[in-house]
Amino acid sequence: MKTYEIESKLNKAIGKTITIQSKTGRLIRWEAKERTLRLVLDNQDINILSSDVDQAMETFQVVELPSVVNQTSLISTVNHDLKNILMDSINKVRENKDYIPQAQEVNNNVKSIIDLAKAEIEYMKVISYMNK
Repeated sequence: MKTYEIESKLNKAIGKTITIQSKTGRLIRWEAKERTLRLVLDNQDINILSSDVDQAMETFQVVELPSVVNQTSLISTVNHDLKNILMDSINKVRENKDYIPQAQEVNNNVKSIIDLAKAEIEYMKVISYMNK
């Protein structure tokens, strides 16, 4: 592999998760020295002798992480449904005070759904950050 091809591959991979020689991590930077190629990953440094670079680059690959799924329509639908359920519950309580225990259960379920949505948003943030 030509030097410029190696440089190009490494430059394109900066900030991405890579695998090389059965080691995985996010490539922070790299530098070529007289006798070694040094890869600085977020979790370790890898030093490869110049004579071994071609063989090592055969194992090089950028790890494709799952992309963030566009969940805007799903969130909008759930949001709309939750608003309808809550408004319906509020109206029932206004009409009949005996409905209060059921409304409290609806409230508890809605809180659980909101907590789940918050966890999904955090997950999407992490995946988005990892794909940078």
